[in-house]
Amino acid sequence: MFLGTVFYTNAQLESILQTPVRGDASVALAHQLIAAMLNIATLNTDFTPIQDTLSDANNLLGTGTIPEGISPSSTLGQQMANDESILDDFNNGGITNACHSYSPPG
Repeated sequence: MFLGTVFYTNAQLESILQTPVRGDASVALAHQLIAAMLNIATLNTDFTPIQDTLSDANNLLGTGTIPEGISPSSTLGQQMANDESILDDFNNGGITNACHSYSPPG
C-alpha cells in the first residue's frame, strides 16, 4: 500500500498503526489514511465523499517515510490534522454508515 509516494509492506503498515502519535501529525494522518483504505478495500465502501481528502492526504505525506516528525502546530501539521479529522469521521461512520470495520488505535 502506498502512503504518499512511499510503498509500505503489510508489516510496515502494522508497525505504523502501532506507533504512538506523540505529537507527530504524519503518524496521526497515516493511522486514519490506512484505516480508510482498509475500510474501502474490505467493505467496498463508497469513498466518493472523501475522494479529495484521500488525494490531499497522500499529497501531504508526499515522499517522506512515516514517521516524518511533523509538528501539529506547523502549517503542514494543521493541514494533516484537517485531513485526519475528516478521515476519522469517515472511519467511524460519520460520513457514510458503511464504515465501522476498522478504526485505528488512539
